[in-house]
Amino acid sequence: MSTHTQPLTNDLASYQNPFPDIEPFCGTVRKGFIANFLGTETETEFCIWNDLSHMEQAPHHMTTERPVIAAGEGFFEWVSAVEAVREAKDRFVMLELGGGYGARAVDTYRMLQLLNPMPCKLGLVEADPGRFSWALRHFANNGIDTRDHWLIKTMVSDTNRPMLFPFGGIYGDNNAIADPGDAQLLADNIIQQGVEGDVLKGIMTNMRTGVVLRQDDGQTPEPRKYEIAIVSTVTIADMVRPFERVDYIDIDIQSAELYAVPAAMDALNRKVRRIHLATHGDHIHEALLNLFVDQGWEITFNFQPNKSFESEYGNFSVGDGIVSARNPRV
Repeated sequence: MSTHTQPLTNDLASYQNPFPDIEPFCGTVRKGFIANFLGTETETEFCIWNDLSHMEQAPHHMTTERPVIAAGEGFFEWVSAVEAVREAKDRFVMLELGGGYGARAVDTYRMLQLLNPMPCKLGLVEADPGRFSWALRHFANNGIDTRDHWLIKTMVSDTNRPMLFPFGGIYGDNNAIADPGDAQLLADNIIQQGVEGDVLKGIMTNMRTGVVLRQDDGQTPEPRKYEIAIVSTVTIADMVRPFERVDYIDIDIQSAELYAVPAAMDALNRKVRRIHLATHGDHIHEALLNLFVDQGWEITFNFQPNKSFESEYGNFSVGDGIVSARNPRV
């Protein structure tokens, strides 16, 4: 097994101007929307980390700029996407796993239309019903007919066994309850709150608790609030199977990557050209980085989670870790 404590590539000098042929968007944006440099329009409701209420009152003018390294995670996601778009031939296939509202799929689609137009199939997997409905809206808001693509309201896992999943948290809270110890803590919490009867009734009749549970994680000022449901699952190999080739997969599945990615490695090796993987925890990052290296993938970016980095091209921070890799066999 390989062990890597230093970046494998991270050739930042080569990515000082990765979008030279994309003219940054400048123009009028609809009421209740913002736009990025690609011209992708996003409802302010989806931007839960920012107060954008001042943009909700009327159509407004926006001038944007190309992303720079200081943007951190977003910059490296856009670079991975644009590299995949430039390499594509004949037909482009992109999967966004842990899709949220589909930001990365829609941005990649827009890059394709701007730089290398061709027939395209997008796939998106998102388990939370609220965010899945956002994804449908985000596609439609940007002129993408979801009937031509593959959007699935389910969860990514290493098996097709149904799993417990929390609905209603903020981004980053939606971790599948796969560990027996976590399931026991959940059961204890249900009993302590005295709602076991309601939970049983909800699970038996609707596959979800019907009860908003509270969980004090000791890290946030207020207890987390969520509802637990039983959801179906899909594997990464399931998503890859219908295609002869997948040009690009963006994976952000909140720690489930630790077991979902290794289980799909054979399919990834045979069919997938490029992956951008968000990692959640140093041990997960190291394990999956080593896995891709041992399987012969070329590492483009390797940044551990929750770290700050300095470079002569700009300083930046990441929350999720980044493993961006290219498969020379495909």
